[in-house]
Amino acid sequence: MAGSSWQASGVLSVGNVGWLDRILLIDFRFALVILVACVVYFRPIISRASVHGARSNSLLLHAYSISIRCERDPSLAGLAAALVMGLLFWMAAGLAPLLTMSIRWPLIHDAPIMHYIAWRVAHGAVPYRDILDMNLPGVYVIHMLVLTLFGDSDLGWRLFDLFWLAITNGFLWSLCYPKGRSWAVVALLSYSTFHLSSGAPGMGQRDYLEFLFLAAGAYLAVRALDMRLERRLLFASGIAFGCAMSIKPFAGMMWLAVAALAALQPAAGETNRLRVAGPVLAGGLVLPCILAAWLAAIGGLPSFISMAAGVLPIYSRLHDRPFVSYVAEYWPIWLPCVLTIPVSLLNGRAEHRRWILMLGVVYGALHYLVQAKGWLYQLYPLVGFSGALVATTIGEGLKASQRVVRIAVFALTSTFIVGIGTWGERFGQARALTADTSATVASLESDLSRRLHSGETVQSFDTTGGCIHALFRMKLALPTRYLGDYLIFTAADRPYLRRLRVTVMSDLRSRPPDLLVVYRWGWPTGQYDRLDRFPELRCWMSDNYRVDVTRTSYVIYRRRI
Repeated sequence: MAGSSWQASGVLSVGNVGWLDRILLIDFRFALVILVACVVYFRPIISRASVHGARSNSLLLHAYSISIRCERDPSLAGLAAALVMGLLFWMAAGLAPLLTMSIRWPLIHDAPIMHYIAWRVAHGAVPYRDILDMNLPGVYVIHMLVLTLFGDSDLGWRLFDLFWLAITNGFLWSLCYPKGRSWAVVALLSYSTFHLSSGAPGMGQRDYLEFLFLAAGAYLAVRALDMRLERRLLFASGIAFGCAMSIKPFAGMMWLAVAALAALQPAAGETNRLRVAGPVLAGGLVLPCILAAWLAAIGGLPSFISMAAGVLPIYSRLHDRPFVSYVAEYWPIWLPCVLTIPVSLLNGRAEHRRWILMLGVVYGALHYLVQAKGWLYQLYPLVGFSGALVATTIGEGLKASQRVVRIAVFALTSTFIVGIGTWGERFGQARALTADTSATVASLESDLSRRLHSGETVQSFDTTGGCIHALFRMKLALPTRYLGDYLIFTAADRPYLRRLRVTVMSDLRSRPPDLLVVYRWGWPTGQYDRLDRFPELRCWMSDNYRVDVTRTSYVIYRRRI
């Protein structure tokens, strides 16, 4: 939902530290690169010979020798492969502590908001009519399943997230194998590292959930094309893309691209290209139609259409900082990903698998650009498909007869691994955001529990600061449908926003909450001064409420008797 500009505390600026501090800032995991590369390239063999006349089994009485099995003529391809293997061990050495730490990460940031909506829907609320939110219904269905199967605890959320990661990695492995063979580990390690280095705020993000279905759809499409357009697999591929579209509508681009690729394949006895692509297209409509029927049955479809027509165009132009600043910050990640396509094309004629992976990389880039928010988690499809494309390219690329191809493949693979594996700064930002939000949630929950009496209600003005999280933990439902305040305090320069402000005041006057919580920082901009953008609301609060408590991150107002 909202991005974060939080910076990690305690990060040293290299320009202001002494020589000893500079040494301590070195990532000693790089020693693994040298060690593993030497072992893989030189392939030393340790042999043992007993000392003459010794009868004891003690290891001290044996002599050891090391022999090198390297070829007489040094192989540059072998050296490149050894260095890449060393970089993979470097990445794995960083992933292992991340994985261990992640077990104790809390439910935080966007995920508890989706939990809250899922909890409300499970208890009879109608999405979009009773809860105004701009996410698609597939997100709510997944979170309802999470609450049902894993519960609402922090540990349950972590178990679900890691379970989802394991399934996604399974599809990535299947996409790479047998073409990628042992190099499929590039895709698995890079995707897992990218995911876990996002910290607790990045867990279970919608683009992460979406990519599992994208990877499944791509794998099923590859299988179908390899089996001469097997219709059942094409239909299953379409269903997977339909699931992705129920989370993020941009997945429709990948769905149509795969359908077009299927239509271009030669089919025995079939000249109607639309009929060849039909199973993919039909499969992609299954889940969206089911969800539309569900919304219609519970009375939420008109509100969904109103939200899509009114909220999404407004939301798309809201920015917490310029998009280009995010692009400049994350270029070490996205640039190698984009370059996987030309480097893969250098490696000879592409088959079905690589064509679909290249379509995935193009989709991943468009997925990031079209949303135009710039947030890190929106790079999931690009990183996932790029890792798989690298894995299917590196094996043959390092053994190519042309030197330029070998150099390009090695340089691309190395920069791709290093770009994703150097995660210290972004992980530090995530930890700072987690600590701040967790403190806000705990403080607000404590304040509300002491002030709320039976039957009283709370309305929050916040987006992702933790107010909805606290209400979810306390199992308190908002008295109005307004979940986030980014629409309420956006300049009313469109008819939809002007109508929204009228309904906001009407709902608050008809069901005045006993407590109001105003989070300090608004999104995309503003602090407490954002109330000035809505003078009618500010005056109504001044006439009917008084300040009850002021904290660092929020103010609680009590309704006047």
